[in-house]
Formats: sequence, C-alpha cells, structure tokens
Amino acid sequence: MNTSTDLRRTVEDRIRAAFHAVALGRGVSSRQAQAIDSGARSASSDIEETNDWAQITLDELERDCIAHLDAEGFRYYIRP
Repeated sequence: MNTSTDLRRTVEDRIRAAFHAVALGRGVSSRQAQAIDSGARSASSDIEETNDWAQITLDELERDCIAHLDAEGFRYYIRP
C-alpha cells in the first residue's frame, strides 16, 4: 500500500473515532443556517440527518452558511 494512503486512512479513522458519538442535539442545523441566511422564517421541511454526521453529503456541507451555525452545529458538521 501507499504510505500517504495509509496515513490518510489512519487520520480519517482517528477523526471518526473522536467524533463517533457527536450528534447535532439542539444546535443550529445546516438547513436552519440556510434559512437564517436567506431570511426565511423556517428551514426546509426535508428530513435532515442530525444523528450521524458521517451520513451528511458533501453537497450539504459545501453550502455557504457556516457563519450562521452555533458552536454545537459547527462541531457537528466539521469532518474530513
């Protein structure tokens, strides 16, 4: 195996282990942040993943509303 591939896998595994039990809880979600950013009164009614950050799609993470996340929301959405 490639050493850089092994290193990347090791780092990703450690990050996943460190955040394995992190859930959004009462934090601001990505879709709530989008609603805040757009001035909407409420977030999208689409079902949103709030218990397993590893299941969140890259598209969801790349939306530019990070400034509206609170500490719990930010902690939930950071990942490799």
